[in-house]
Amino acid sequence: MRCLLWAAGSHCHYRRGFRFYVALIGAGLLAAVLASASCGGGGTTPTWTNIVPATSPPAVAGPAVVYDSAVKGTILFGGYISTAGKLAAHNGSWEYDSKAASWADLKPVGSAPPAVARPPMVFDATLGKVLLRTESGPSASRVIGTWAYDPKAKTWTDLKPTGTSPPALLEVSMVYDSSKRRTLLFGGTGETMFAQVYAYDAKANAWTELKASGTAPSARRGWSMAYDQGGKKVILFGGWNEGEGFLNDTWAFDPASNNWANLKPVAAPPARYLASMAYDEALKRVVLYGGMTKHIQSLLGAQSYDFGQLGDTWTFDLGKKTWTSVESTVSPPARGMAGLVYDASTQKLVLFGGLGTDHTPFIAFST
Repeated sequence: MRCLLWAAGSHCHYRRGFRFYVALIGAGLLAAVLASASCGGGGTTPTWTNIVPATSPPAVAGPAVVYDSAVKGTILFGGYISTAGKLAAHNGSWEYDSKAASWADLKPVGSAPPAVARPPMVFDATLGKVLLRTESGPSASRVIGTWAYDPKAKTWTDLKPTGTSPPALLEVSMVYDSSKRRTLLFGGTGETMFAQVYAYDAKANAWTELKASGTAPSARRGWSMAYDQGGKKVILFGGWNEGEGFLNDTWAFDPASNNWANLKPVAAPPARYLASMAYDEALKRVVLYGGMTKHIQSLLGAQSYDFGQLGDTWTFDLGKKTWTSVESTVSPPARGMAGLVYDASTQKLVLFGGLGTDHTPFIAFST
């Protein structure tokens, strides 16, 4: 029988090596074991372990995080930090080494992208670099940029792509489509909300709007998205819009056919937005963590940070179209707007930062 093992002390006989989930919260680091094992009693027994690196980025909400397979490290950029009791976007660049459990302040050479929060970022294997999309400035005059980061040279470059670029939108999502070797950008919100899909071709340095077929998800903000490499589809979950409120629907976008499909699983996680989601290559499942159930009217200058944060963990099996709750007796404190990424070098998921539930902007969890 196959089961998930999070606790090192479980009465199970391992068939394969451990796979670790790692979550960084503020300056702290929480690690949990998730392994494939043969268990006599079945079920799940999660256990989280707190790890505190000697050096860490500032506590942050809404950072961009991505695993860079070229340097085998997780790159973090931007997000909201707390300055004089208020939230403000910044443009810091950091790299996390899972094997050494250490952070390094990259201090890039030359120009850097503007200070932003919740920007989309991927590792574009065609480009061989980290790809970031930024928007800054007042809503009426936002400056849109597509940037590439070279971790070996420690330089950011404004690519200034051609073609039909996505409009000025916030809270967009990007994934790298390994089947067609391109970056895909979805939706976003501006004066209204959008559900369009755009593709970035690194070789041509150009954006193109894709005319997706099928019934697309309703326009929304704060959804969760990940590229399922096993099924070669983009998975979208939840979000919020004014007409429907908080959502818990599950959709798949097929890059091969350029088609949307409503998967309509029998059961699903509770409705939420600004949750963290990534594809676990070892587990071959999409993993969803946390999120919020109350809408954020304005983060900047806010005095209360109670937005109905969640601390649950779910996995999604695309082949079976099923969600599974992974319950834990000990887990990170609830949060939304955390960065989640799969670290292929150590088969770990890295979850950093987020907005906490204790009426302070961030949680620092330590043993």
